[in-house]
Amino acid sequence: MSQAENIETTGRMPRSLIWAMLVICVSPFLLNLVGVDFGSSKPGFPWADVPTMASHEKIDAMFYTLSGSFTHTLLEWTAFLTAIFTLFLAFLHFSIKRDIATPIIGVALFCAGVMDAFHTLAADRLIESVADNRNLIPFTWAISRIFNALILIIGVSIFMAKGIRTLKGDLRFVLGISGVFLVLAYTIISYCANSASLPQTMYPDSFITRPYDVVPLVLFAIAGLTLFRWFYKQQPGIFTHALLLAMVPEVVVELHMAFGSTALFDNHFNIAHFIKILAYLVPFLGLALDYRWTYQKLEREMANREKAEEERAVLHNQLVDTSRRVGRADVATGVLHNVGNVLNSVNVAAGVVADTVRRSSVDKISRTAGMIQEHLHDVGNYLTQDPKGQQIPEYLNKLGKQLTQDQEVVLGELKELVKNIEHIKEIISVQQTVAKSSSMAEPVVLEELFQQALSVNQTSLDKFQVKITKDYMTIPEIIVDKHQVLQVLVNLISNAKHAMKNVSDRPRVLTVRIMEFEEKDQEWVKLEVSDTGEGISPENMKRMFTQGFTTKKDGHGFGLHSGSLSAKLMGGSLTVHSDGEHQGATFTLMLPAKRSEVGVG
Repeated sequence: MSQAENIETTGRMPRSLIWAMLVICVSPFLLNLVGVDFGSSKPGFPWADVPTMASHEKIDAMFYTLSGSFTHTLLEWTAFLTAIFTLFLAFLHFSIKRDIATPIIGVALFCAGVMDAFHTLAADRLIESVADNRNLIPFTWAISRIFNALILIIGVSIFMAKGIRTLKGDLRFVLGISGVFLVLAYTIISYCANSASLPQTMYPDSFITRPYDVVPLVLFAIAGLTLFRWFYKQQPGIFTHALLLAMVPEVVVELHMAFGSTALFDNHFNIAHFIKILAYLVPFLGLALDYRWTYQKLEREMANREKAEEERAVLHNQLVDTSRRVGRADVATGVLHNVGNVLNSVNVAAGVVADTVRRSSVDKISRTAGMIQEHLHDVGNYLTQDPKGQQIPEYLNKLGKQLTQDQEVVLGELKELVKNIEHIKEIISVQQTVAKSSSMAEPVVLEELFQQALSVNQTSLDKFQVKITKDYMTIPEIIVDKHQVLQVLVNLISNAKHAMKNVSDRPRVLTVRIMEFEEKDQEWVKLEVSDTGEGISPENMKRMFTQGFTTKKDGHGFGLHSGSLSAKLMGGSLTVHSDGEHQGATFTLMLPAKRSEVGVG
């Protein structure tokens, strides 16, 4: 596993940065042991030599005298700039993750930096002040560090408070907290700068040289050992881990001040200010790493999503193609079933004709004619005097009636044969239309589409004694994919027919409707197929259009799924409503009412 993947997985700062932080914290102390002094205190201004000094020498002497102040300002403003960058990065991070913890902590760090900035401005007399710097700088430093510790503790506590997570993503809350912290920071420094008498803060001869710095020392130590550890466990991440680690340099800073610094700009004073930059820099680095991994993760997710999308598009197209083929096969199966039913009627009619012809008395006419032929020489006497001949006229009369009846039967059955053959031709014609592979929008009359769909299922509807009710609103023709709509309607009517197959306690009624309405500045047509069949249970309602779901014993679950896909492809929808089992069902196909003048697309 790479370092980047390890950091992202564990949510911890890299070990190299942790060791670097520890080395920086310890190095000044070790260098002090070998004689390195980081103090910037210089001898006072040589007032006695002023009469003999040139102008440039006076200016140089003043700069040398102020070198400690310059170092102090440089270190403080470096820390402040780090806090500004941390705040900026925190809000960038917030814009991606919408995690309110990051800007709250970023604001806390920024406000601590602002406190340091105000403290420096007052010390450099850029903010009007009357207090002596010998008291102002160490006292406001201690106040700034206490403020730093407290606002970090308050910021984390606010986030961890019960119910605060409901504010996730609320930028107004973050800005409100920022305003409160900033006003408080300025008020504290302004009050101290304009106070004529500040308490003594440095005791050079004591073990604790700066007692006021013990307070932030204790606050940082306790926060690092308890609150921030708990915060990291609750919200594991690189930034929260960095915030926990930052307590190490914060404690080191206060150790140098509380137990080492005895004068302004001395060795421990400057070390503390330098390590304080590290205390600000560690959260910044943690946030930068967190932002980097978050951004890279987002890029990977986007790349992967573009890939849950490309693959989905391919699968969708394959599914649509398969569903269409299966849908056409479903229609073809229904057509073959209907053709088979018609052929049964054809077979029955043909059988009746064959039986009628076989039972025909035509051969009796031949025998009767033979008898008359034998008595042609005295046919008159034979028909009037011979007992057999006397029966011939009456026999021919009955035979004629029988042949007339047979003729009527044969003609009637032949008429049915012609009708059924025409119906077969019509069914096959509709099937050829539905089975076309082309998909092109064209002007259609919806009543005609419904009629074609009914024709495909007509024989089965008649067989099941289904009454058809038509409720058509007269609307102009619309531009639509005729073949897809026809395929959906054929399937809906077929499903309705099967749903009523076993109904015996109520009439089997199939109702087809055509309606038009306007919604959100869009014209729509609604095609409904309602039945009085078995209805749909609540648990099945949600799965009706799921691929593979079916309530038929021999069903495959592609028909309604294919219809739903086709409806979406046409910019519409396919829905179902049922009041429950044995309550019938209504399937609704919604389509945009594009008119002929729009053009064929």
